[in-house]
Amino acid sequence: MILKHLFNNTLREYISSELDYLIKIDQAHLLMLNKQGIIVTEKAKSILMELISLSHNNFQALENRKNTRGAFILYEDFLIEKLGAEFGGVLQTGRSRNDLKATIILMRLRPEYYKLLNSCTHLLQTIGKKAALYKKVIMPVYTNYQAAMPITYGHYLLGIGFAIERDCKKILQLSDELNVCPLGASAAGGTSFNLDCIYTARLLGFEKAVQNSIDAVASRDTILTLLSFLSISGCTLSRIASDFLIWSTNEFGFFQLPDEIVGSSSVMPNKRNPFILEHIQGKGSKIAGYLMEALSASNKTIFSNSISSGTEAMNSVWNALNEMIAAIELLDLFIEKATPVKERMYESVKSGFTFATEFANQLVRKLQISFRHAHHIVGSMITDSEGNFSIFMKQYSEYINSHLSQPINDPDIADIVRKTEYGGGPGDKSIEKQIKEFNQGLKAIKRQKSIVYKKWIESNTTLTNEIKVFLTA
Repeated sequence: MILKHLFNNTLREYISSELDYLIKIDQAHLLMLNKQGIIVTEKAKSILMELISLSHNNFQALENRKNTRGAFILYEDFLIEKLGAEFGGVLQTGRSRNDLKATIILMRLRPEYYKLLNSCTHLLQTIGKKAALYKKVIMPVYTNYQAAMPITYGHYLLGIGFAIERDCKKILQLSDELNVCPLGASAAGGTSFNLDCIYTARLLGFEKAVQNSIDAVASRDTILTLLSFLSISGCTLSRIASDFLIWSTNEFGFFQLPDEIVGSSSVMPNKRNPFILEHIQGKGSKIAGYLMEALSASNKTIFSNSISSGTEAMNSVWNALNEMIAAIELLDLFIEKATPVKERMYESVKSGFTFATEFANQLVRKLQISFRHAHHIVGSMITDSEGNFSIFMKQYSEYINSHLSQPINDPDIADIVRKTEYGGGPGDKSIEKQIKEFNQGLKAIKRQKSIVYKKWIESNTTLTNEIKVFLTA
């Protein structure tokens, strides 16, 4: 019963998730074995033809076969029965299930990894577009959940954009590790057969071959690092979603939300819930959980091949990728569809006295006093005004003009924002510089992403062409 639970109900899943990659590995391995003179051409051609037929028929020949030792062995047993032991048993020459498994997971990651990067770049495009559109829409930035200083919505979008762009670059850095092929490590100690590991790696879209056989079958740190980056990114997305959730409440009313990104209550006609933001929050937490699953399964296992660290721990990455891609796409949708309500944002800038720091700065410049002294003066005026903007402005104007020979006009909030050119503020020149740098970073990500995936796609053509040449020679 236990073996049935482990193997029998996973055949179709194995076929759809791994066998396509195993077939390609086998084909490349056969070409290499023949090239190195390890197996004769007759055997290599017979096995290749059978592999091609099996793949073209969607592995139907494996259906309904008794499966007691796992789908990998089932696949090998089929070839032995079909071609005989002298032919069908050749595939394991110079290799093991251990280096195969390590290679398959890297190849299986490629389409999901590319899908993740595509989702990231699309979100970044949306952020860049909206940041440019709303670069002059004034709103408050919040610290400690309190309105703090005046910025613009475009400035806020660039803030989250740079954070997401940085996460995307970290994920892209992993492509170097994804391009090292473990094949040739065998069970963990390498092999005495004169394998051309570089040739096999090239046929499968890898750039480098195995360096150390133990490291090749023992290490899954690339996957753990990916999960770590996904967890950090998920945390970032959940924090962004929290901002948008608060700002979407009636108390703030910062956004006008179309029906397609809100849900109604089953009982309360007045409710319009931006539910997709809550999904983003939840998915961010789940991704961190998948990292902990993988770390826990890997912890204290031997530094060699291990089912716990090499298989069980790795199952978490597929769920994590699915959750991350969904979270990114949901945030993309919200930012694309949510329209800022300028009046409500500006009112919060005023009622929160977010201009107070710049008013203190003006006292420093005009009256030549210390900032701490100016800070105290402005703070006292805010307290005395009891939150009334008009009273405060009157007090401030009277105070500063009483100390100057030439009266000055009341400070303008929009002008204050325009002048915050330093420290990455929302000033006109600063924001244009940020938009330019952000877009340059996005272009670099797109370029690197295309280079990485192009090599993987081209490897399919390379392998196919090598097979054609070999079979027709």
